[in-house]
Amino acid sequence: MFSRLFVNYHVCLHYNNLYSQIYLLDYIVYIPTGVWHFSFADMSYATRLVAKTIFGSPPTSTYEQALHYFLRAEQISVGFYSTNTYYIGEVYDRLGKKDDAIEHYRKSFMMPVISADDEVIHQKVKRRFKNTSTVCD
Repeated sequence: MFSRLFVNYHVCLHYNNLYSQIYLLDYIVYIPTGVWHFSFADMSYATRLVAKTIFGSPPTSTYEQALHYFLRAEQISVGFYSTNTYYIGEVYDRLGKKDDAIEHYRKSFMMPVISADDEVIHQKVKRRFKNTSTVCD
């Protein structure tokens, strides 16, 4: 738990510094930022208390902020990365938009498995829908 907080906090600081140096039309810049926002939006109450102890004022975020970055990456390069598509599904799921979540889980599942990341996402979606035929149909 502590290592996740520490790493995420420093990743955010690092990417905020890079934004002023990197061309912002590169989709790859938006993904880690989306993951950062998702991680802090998805933090449990107990983890928030630990973060408050460590950082004084812990980083906060919302699912809407995470979604903004994931959708921006997708807008720049449609269907480029199954992990991004999967995270869009995760955010929609947390926001209670089940139909949108299923649509994006399905899209991420149907993408070709080329890399180890793709395989991980493929297996996550498969486990999520193990008892249904929602994704695989």
